Amino acid sequence: MNDIDFCVKQEAELDAYEEKHRRYYERGKKLIYLIAGTGLLWDIAKSLITHKFSLITIIIHTAVAVALIYGVSWIRYLYIVSCIIAIVAIVISIPSLIKYFAFLDNIWGELLTLMLVFVYTMATLIILFSKSVKEYMYRKKMERS
Repeated sequence: MNDIDFCVKQEAELDAYEEKHRRYYERGKKLIYLIAGTGLLWDIAKSLITHKFSLITIIIHTAVAVALIYGVSWIRYLYIVSCIIAIVAIVISIPSLIKYFAFLDNIWGELLTLMLVFVYTMATLIILFSKSVKEYMYRKKMERS
């Protein structure tokens, strides 16, 4: 009787473990799609706002987003590095942007800049530290193997 109880308990623990990792995978999938989609939407919005359409930039960012969705691990690190570089560049340029937007009497530019810093920071932190994203990337990697 003890062996049967032990097996039932062990099976229940295994089911709970698998369910937890399935939830991690699903949450990680949603986060990766959100991050990739946000990046692409930002590129499209930037093209529409500035009236400067760069097909090469859109193609590169689309390729990076697709690779991120497919779980290519080095793209994850490339995305993290590019977000960090963007954050540093934006933060360094904030004093000149404040003068520029003050000259234009436009607070929306300042808000958009701060929002962009926030989005890049959150994307970097999520990709870097999220267990869900790690589980998603690991499963995608195993699917390709």
